[in-house]
Amino acid sequence: MVARHGVCDPADLVKTEMLIAGESVDAFARIVHRSKAESCGRALAAKLKEVIPQQLFVVSIQAAIGGKIIHRQRTHQRPEKRRHRQMLRRRHQYQS
Repeated sequence: MVARHGVCDPADLVKTEMLIAGESVDAFARIVHRSKAESCGRALAAKLKEVIPQQLFVVSIQAAIGGKIIHRQRTHQRPEKRRHRQMLRRRHQYQS
């Protein structure tokens, strides 16, 4: 709400949630103006992608407003896991 001379006007605010591996994380939720919600969600998802360490599997990071996904990032797999998967594919191609 914006206060002007004792009068309160409603503002268009929304709750931007962050989902990591499909589960909502309340610590990253924000209440922002609707016009800035998408840019805030994108920026936070990009930052989380940098901060979250590589895993043995891909982890999805999503920004959502009211259940609607507005942005999605994916973390990378560890290089050794990727190489192992590539080796298995090559082995499978030679057997066929």
